[in-house]
Amino acid sequence: MLQRLTERKEWKFFGVLPKADPALAAAWWAALLLRGILPAAFAIAMGVLVGAVQRGDALAGPLALAGTIFVLLQVLSPIHQAVSANLGDRTAAWLYDRLT
Repeated sequence: MLQRLTERKEWKFFGVLPKADPALAAAWWAALLLRGILPAAFAIAMGVLVGAVQRGDALAGPLALAGTIFVLLQVLSPIHQAVSANLGDRTAAWLYDRLT
C-alpha cells in the first residue's frame, strides 16, 4: 500500500519541491499547515473571549489572542500565495534544468 502511495505523481511532485528550494518548500508547508490550523484556533480563541466576557474576567489576554490569530489569518494568505508562486517558478526551473 505504501508503494502505491509513493508511486503516485502527486507524491513525486511534492517530493521535488524541497529539491528545488528547501527553504521555500519548508515555508510553503508551514504556511499550508498554519492555514489549516488557524481557523480552528480562531474559533477556540473566540470561545475563550466570550467565556471571559460572560465571567467578567480580564479581557486583555483573550482579546490579544483572538486579535493575533485574526491578523495571522488575514496576512498568511497573500504570503502563502507569494511563496507558492516563487516555489513554483523555482521548481519549474529545476525540472527544466534536469531535462536539459
